[in-house]
Amino acid sequence: MQAKRVYKNSLNPQEIKEELLRCRGTQFHPKVVDIYLKICERENLCNLRG
Repeated sequence: MQAKRVYKNSLNPQEIKEELLRCRGTQFHPKVVDIYLKICERENLCNLRG
């Protein structure tokens, strides 16, 4: 999601969070999303780009 593709631009950190939450339980495993977001917030990784 952070990498720019030929067919799609990269997403900023807020858009990534929204996409993960929107697809939580369908495309992405809920526990993995929860853990990723928890680590992202704790390590302040979600605000490095954008």
